[in-house]
Amino acid sequence: MGIPDISTLNFLFHFLPVSQVQSARKQLTDILVHAGFPPDIFLTKQMYQPYELDAVVGTLVAAFYPNTCLHKETRRILTNEDEIVLIHKSSVLYSYIQANHLNKSTSLKSPLFVYTEKSANRNLISAKHMTMVSFMQLLLFGVRRYEFRRHSDTIKLDGWLEIRIDPQVFDCVWVIKTELENILTRVCYQPQTLGTLSQIETGLLETVKHMVCMENVDVAIKVNKARPALMPNV
Repeated sequence: MGIPDISTLNFLFHFLPVSQVQSARKQLTDILVHAGFPPDIFLTKQMYQPYELDAVVGTLVAAFYPNTCLHKETRRILTNEDEIVLIHKSSVLYSYIQANHLNKSTSLKSPLFVYTEKSANRNLISAKHMTMVSFMQLLLFGVRRYEFRRHSDTIKLDGWLEIRIDPQVFDCVWVIKTELENILTRVCYQPQTLGTLSQIETGLLETVKHMVCMENVDVAIKVNKARPALMPNV
């Protein structure tokens, strides 16, 4: 899975008693069940598969987007606002980078991260509570628009992030993203339809399950004169 979302776990264990987390979960579950969602989908398990945890990370992309950034070197990150900021020292990612003496993004499984907020201290701006995400998680759960670059083999996402990807592959991913959003929208408005998904819809969700897995998508970095571009190996 690459680096797990340890920062969130660290926050929960250090600042929130377990009883409070359980209470909040119960309240949220009760609300969703009252709205019509089947109670059995909220049952917990002793063990979770990596793709299940990676799917949760995907929902973090949906929750915090467009708070995304690209790791450049050491503490420096490039945000979606085309601004260089620092990784906050309270982040577990900061401790990980320091402990492993990491400098370049190539040392990370993925250079992409989402964060909860930015903090300003004097002249320094830093991003807090960062979680590593994959290109596919960002594309499926976050990106809203794209632009094919004329006379180029790259695609620009949401006006700031350039990727190199086969256009036909990108089209297929975008179709899956659109259909996934349609399913999620319908289920949110009509929770009872969750148990009546068609075979095609079930197959699509199975495909998404594998697409969001961090182990299935490798991302390399290409540094251009203007800015870095992602090159997903898909």
